[in-house]
Formats: sequence, C-alpha cells, structure tokens
Amino acid sequence: MPQKESAFAEINGARIAYDVAGTGHPLLLLHAGIGDRRMWDAQIPAFAQHFTTIRYDARGFGETRMPAAPFSPSADAIALLDHLGIARAHVVGVSLGSQTAIETAIAAPDRVSALVAVAARTGTPVSPALRAGWEWVNELEEAGDTPGAVEYELKMWVDGPERGPDAVDPQ
Repeated sequence: MPQKESAFAEINGARIAYDVAGTGHPLLLLHAGIGDRRMWDAQIPAFAQHFTTIRYDARGFGETRMPAAPFSPSADAIALLDHLGIARAHVVGVSLGSQTAIETAIAAPDRVSALVAVAARTGTPVSPALRAGWEWVNELEEAGDTPGAVEYELKMWVDGPERGPDAVDPQ
C-alpha cells in the first residue's frame, strides 16, 4: 500500500483525525454513523493505487470528539479539503456519511467532481421508533455504556427499530 499519513487538523473549532494515502485525483471517504474512518480499511489499498484517498473521523466518532457547539458536517468536510490544499474531490459517503456528501455537494458544487451516496436517507420523515432509538443510543453513549449502545445499534439496524429478532430470518 502507498504511504499513509495520519494526523489531526483544527477544523472549525474541532480537532479532526484524518488519514491520507495514495496519489491521484482526491477521493474523500465519509463513514457511516455506526463506524469511523476505519470502516474503509479494507478499501484503502485499492483506492490508494489510483487516488489521493482522504478519510476522517466525523465529530463524535473515532478519534474526533464532539464539541458542545453547533457545527455543520459539510462545512467540516470542505474545511478539511481546504486544510489539505485540495480544490476538488470525488466524494463517497455511506449512510450518515452520504448525508454529509450530499450536503457538501449542495453547499460547494465546485468542490465535488463526483458524488457517490450509498444508503442515503431520502428525506422521508424519521419514524417515532427510529427517533426514540437514536435518543436511547445517545443516552447509553453519554453514560459510557458502549457495549449497551453497540447491542442496541445491532438491534436497530439488523432487526429494525420496529421488529424483534424473531421476525428476522438469519438465512
């Protein structure tokens, strides 16, 4: 794999952890809400052969802390590109990351050369059960109960917020 640089950048009042690997047109990878930048580990060797591959931990994930002040995920993505001296990038996001990718393309279309949004929310209303699940996960995380938060996330995203395990066929 090409050389990888891991660092932190002061971005909009937050200390953002990021990695850069490879050479070529910049490729910005945005992780899902149930992971951090490490979710891209298996893809980096292939991507870095063709692209300058950038991935970072969004606020509240991995090595990036969640400050109390309001923030814009797309503003963080754009500011990281600025920090790295990158004018335009292909942007790929998964789940929560796809929301940031879309918002980045809307906020700064001149900065996005291609957009891939995987498992993106479509703007449909969030169900009361899903909203309650998110609130419960936040409470567990704030209480330091990471195993409980992981267990509930598995239930929410594998079984579904309105189903029990008996309704999911493991085959």
